[in-house]
Amino acid sequence: MSFDFDRREPCLKNENVPWIEQARRENGDDTPLQLFLAIPGYSPRNSYMLGCLKSIDLDTAIQKILNGDFESCQSELWLHDGDGHRCRAYNGVMPVPAAHQKLQLKRFGQPGEPDASIRRFHIHHPTAESMGLLILNTGGLGRDELGGFLFKYIKAHSTPASIGFNVGVSIAFPSYLNDPLLFSPIFADFEEKTGGRTFSFTFHLPSFVLKRQKARARRREDPRKKRNGRPWRESRPLSFLSKPIEIKSEFASVDTLHEVHYSLMICGYNRSVWTTCSLVDTYFYDSDEDHEDTVEFYRTHEDSEVSEWDPALIGDKEVWTKCPDPREYFLMILDKRFTQIYEEFFKIIDFVQDKMSDYVSCLHENRTTRNCATVSRDSAKRLYESAETKRMWLRQTEQLLDLLSDGLSSILRCWEAFEIERLNIAYNRPSATLFHGIQGQSIDMNRLQDSLSKAKTKCDGFRKDLELANGVQGGPGNVLQYLKLTFIQVMTPVVVSASIIQADILTFGPVFLRFVMITAVLFGICWCIEPGQNPIPGWTDTIKKRLNTRADDQNDGGPLNQHLRRGWGWNQAMMASVWQLAQPRRRLLREVAWASGANSGFEEDVELGNLQS
Repeated sequence: MSFDFDRREPCLKNENVPWIEQARRENGDDTPLQLFLAIPGYSPRNSYMLGCLKSIDLDTAIQKILNGDFESCQSELWLHDGDGHRCRAYNGVMPVPAAHQKLQLKRFGQPGEPDASIRRFHIHHPTAESMGLLILNTGGLGRDELGGFLFKYIKAHSTPASIGFNVGVSIAFPSYLNDPLLFSPIFADFEEKTGGRTFSFTFHLPSFVLKRQKARARRREDPRKKRNGRPWRESRPLSFLSKPIEIKSEFASVDTLHEVHYSLMICGYNRSVWTTCSLVDTYFYDSDEDHEDTVEFYRTHEDSEVSEWDPALIGDKEVWTKCPDPREYFLMILDKRFTQIYEEFFKIIDFVQDKMSDYVSCLHENRTTRNCATVSRDSAKRLYESAETKRMWLRQTEQLLDLLSDGLSSILRCWEAFEIERLNIAYNRPSATLFHGIQGQSIDMNRLQDSLSKAKTKCDGFRKDLELANGVQGGPGNVLQYLKLTFIQVMTPVVVSASIIQADILTFGPVFLRFVMITAVLFGICWCIEPGQNPIPGWTDTIKKRLNTRADDQNDGGPLNQHLRRGWGWNQAMMASVWQLAQPRRRLLREVAWASGANSGFEEDVELGNLQS
């Protein structure tokens, strides 16, 4: 639906009347939050929207502000009021109590002050208290849109990104008119008396920020908590992407992926009367970090040569005495946020690709060092741990790539949907230039999406390549290789003994006795030598390892096992039969098969890299 931004000046008397007083007179039983939302009793929004706002104790914060009880002076916001030609003296960064006091002044017709026909809020690190301040000091303009705006900001990554232009009404209907559109005969009369149609621009852009901190430092998290104890925004350590040696270093750093959400709403009657509300997460910045997206930057630069910077534009421009067209202002902010999001995603994707390459290179090096699998208990344990580590690395890496891909896709989809509204907004020439600039940013984001797709393809291809390598090079991915080795160890003594007897190399005693004795000796030798092991120096160690393993099973880790590990009680273990010595090996085959994922589902079967450590 198109909108006339040059429509005549509406009546602005309702903007000076606090809505809370009138709402309490009509229905004093409801809480201030319920009065603000004005949700009909039959609407499902009473469940999901009201419940979401209550989850951050917004109802409690509003009641405290009404009682004059402010939690602290740490919650701050940036406020700028003016009429497009002159500005009010109190503009700038201020605590919530001071802002509440200033907002009690009349927006229009305040003696000694210019009209605040253009009002701009910008809140770094919004809290329930600062949101409650916005709710209580919202007039007729923007009240209907603010509830849904705050709901989407709180939900953040739980809802898709959105960019929208809407045309609505700003009408003070009686409480019995829940749906004014049902009363079309009186709609025109209400519009004439109260100002009528309004416009609103909004965007909600969930994104991510990659920050690095010392591994031993306290983990940086969002201090804002919901009633269930969970933070508003999640922080995901990416230590799994790094090699273990990098994590264990004394001077190691841990990279963390922080969720961030950018929200903006501009609502107004025409190009001369409008309100802006901008919300930005900044919890991941250091307290002394001089960044253009933190409130400290604007407090520090208050006394600089420049009169005042605009935080909604990330400090790129001064606050203009003569404000631009709201359409142009919206696109300026959107362009800055698109640029910021693109740079952050580029940094994150480049980081992930580098870590993936390092990890893959490390796996290739480990795979070429040892190609022959052993069948001892220690090696089986190492194989199992290595398999679990690589399986977890693969799963977490794929989840990370999916998370980044979904975030980029959501932003690109909402921009494509917003492009359809271009004809209804009737942009001027500066706005058209900004529009084309954002289109260029979307093209760059599409290239990043292609990079993520290639990373996923590389992950799948490398997974298949290593599956094949494990099967060919004797890795534990193929249990049949162990059965083949066992078959060779059993059949070799029989074949060699028969050859010796047939060649009459040994001629003592009866033939059957010679066959049994030679087979027994060769069987013992073959059984003690592990595959890939040098038989001369290592066969005694193998026998000792097997005897210790058997003693451990018989004694359940008791004193006998401890004595054997110290070399005591050797004669007690020598009484074990050859068949008993074979039992741990058979169980070992089952453990190795389990470690290789043979008994797991298809998704659990896949290993990334050689399972040998």
